[in-house]
Amino acid sequence: MTRHDRGGLVLRPVSVATALAALVLTAISASAQAPAPRPAGDPARALDAARAAYEALPLDDRIDIQDGLVWSGNYFGALDGTFGRMTFEAIAAFQSRNRLPPDGILTPAARKALLDAARARKAALGFQPVDDKATGVRIHLPTKLLGPAQKGPKGTGWVGREGRIRVDTYATTETDLPGLFEQMKADVPGRKVVYAVLRPDWFVVSEEAGNLHRYARFARGPEGIRGFFFTLDASLAAELDHVVIATAGRFEPFPGATAAPSQTPTVAPTATPTGPAGPSMPSATKPAAPATMAASGLVVAPGKVVTAAAAVAGCRTVTVGGRPATVAVPDAEGVATLAISSEGGGPIRIAEPAAGAVTVLASGDGGGRGGIVAMPGDLADTRLRATLQRGGQGAPVFGATGALIGLVVGRPDETRAIAGLIPSGSYDLATTAVAAAVSAAGGTVERAGDGETLTTGRVVAAWAARVIAVGCQR
Repeated sequence: MTRHDRGGLVLRPVSVATALAALVLTAISASAQAPAPRPAGDPARALDAARAAYEALPLDDRIDIQDGLVWSGNYFGALDGTFGRMTFEAIAAFQSRNRLPPDGILTPAARKALLDAARARKAALGFQPVDDKATGVRIHLPTKLLGPAQKGPKGTGWVGREGRIRVDTYATTETDLPGLFEQMKADVPGRKVVYAVLRPDWFVVSEEAGNLHRYARFARGPEGIRGFFFTLDASLAAELDHVVIATAGRFEPFPGATAAPSQTPTVAPTATPTGPAGPSMPSATKPAAPATMAASGLVVAPGKVVTAAAAVAGCRTVTVGGRPATVAVPDAEGVATLAISSEGGGPIRIAEPAAGAVTVLASGDGGGRGGIVAMPGDLADTRLRATLQRGGQGAPVFGATGALIGLVVGRPDETRAIAGLIPSGSYDLATTAVAAAVSAAGGTVERAGDGETLTTGRVVAAWAARVIAVGCQR
């Protein structure tokens, strides 16, 4: 079976799927067999000391360390230069393997050994940047494993290992990123979508079909949409999973372009299912203290935000949209209400939970830097199955017609992230308690009936202004 998107992209689900699906299984299996060692002593102090040493380095050096850890097989996260638990444990695992104190702090000699080993592995595969003239992207490829470039309908393709490895670039002048995301994550016989995450200016879709896996990453810029597919035979996953991660981490869809501020996808709905969205929370005039935990909340009335009670339990300070907030109601059947001086709100359409497809909206990475993240999911009773990302706790969940059906109670397990994304999991929802919390906060609840089924993009357009980052410092 073959299908086309509006840009002419051909997807053949019987013969392609995602590399990332294999990465998830490989990483979980490896972590179960050999968990990363933890330094002795106070773990919090050890983490803080390692973070200070890491963040004292220039950004390029920090990214190079993460890249080296990918090639050593210890790191499966994003190459962004930020320090978190994954980077800390990857460094500690590398140190332990090399009989060094696993304190998360690389000495200059250890860092040189890490980077030298990575360079040797890259050289063995011919891993190097390739500037693709057909699309304008810069992509790092294992050139010794791939044959010559071949012209494709929307980019360039490279094939190797008798067809068991394939990389394809893609470019279109169209800018409907949510529309392309909808098409690529749609159910197609013969394949299974494992990941599907939409952010304001990029998305990832990961699928598997038979013995093949495919990872796709697309980004939107001033010149349109650009991206790539990396397809692997499942038998090569153990050997090449780190190559897929490295390719994704180094991908430059618009090389040399200045990064523009993240914006919510512009999708004009024919009808706004929530009534007036109301203004978003104003940004902080002075940054608050860094939050060690991140979640999402929903503006339900002027100055009132609801979120998961567990997200703000035991916090020394709480922020909403980067501004100091107070906990007005700490826990009402799993839902907390936060107060902040602000306008906003509007009627909330609420529907009873029903089994089937839903949409989860979270506040970027929980720190407000990544705009709105839209994640499809499936609901059975009050259990949500979705690929929640950082900041997903407290995120509102919407049914097929765009009505609110609950808030995510559970927190995504960031320690399981692969290539910067957290695998699919099962999460509890607060459902009936949400309507009560909205009413108690002074919000207006409207019971939703049947209505038109909305795409993910239209749900984002209707609700994005009311989904906001919640920070917690413990």
